[in-house]
Amino acid sequence: LEATVLGPGAHPSSFRVRSEIGDIEVQSDDALQRDDRVILSVRPEDVELAETRPESGIVLEGRVDQKVFLGECVDFQVKLGERVLLSRRHPSLRTPIGNPIYVALHSDKCMAFKAD
Repeated sequence: LEATVLGPGAHPSSFRVRSEIGDIEVQSDDALQRDDRVILSVRPEDVELAETRPESGIVLEGRVDQKVFLGECVDFQVKLGERVLLSRRHPSLRTPIGNPIYVALHSDKCMAFKAD
């Protein structure tokens, strides 16, 4: 996911960025400046999903696009506009394909890397 740096975030090593899924705060080990282009990364294990709106984190609304049962977990593909995020969840989450779902991202789990 590509984004543009808006400025420093609320904590050391954090930055506010604008992406196609919205404005979010992310972490980076790179020395980023305003208007730098970055690539955002979040591990599927850190993309939380819920059928009811979560109380914390960066909350987005999406739709379950695909899912694959892997035994101890289910890999979800959630569509946010034209973008698809991957999430690895416990099989107890049974949201059907095509249904709406909430996505919660936490700033400390979202990383930004210079796009150069």
